[in-house]
Amino acid sequence: MSSDELEELRQKIDALDEELLKTLVKRLEVVREVGRYKKAKGLDLRDDERLKALLEERLKTAGQLGLPEELVKELYELIHDASLDAESDA
Repeated sequence: MSSDELEELRQKIDALDEELLKTLVKRLEVVREVGRYKKAKGLDLRDDERLKALLEERLKTAGQLGLPEELVKELYELIHDASLDAESDA
């Protein structure tokens, strides 16, 4: 592989990382809306049943896509923690 090919691949990774980050921003925007809704309705921010169902579904999808289960589990735990923070701040 030439250095030009390597650079091209790295540029593809950079573009995908940017898409991923933009998607996370959009997700947090929706999470803040959820937080505002829950606060307005007097609902608990934490919904353990929802988290359990979400994680099961994401792990199932990850398996179908060939992604490592542990990676997806850790990623969604981080996303969930950030989501709770965003809901609290909403």
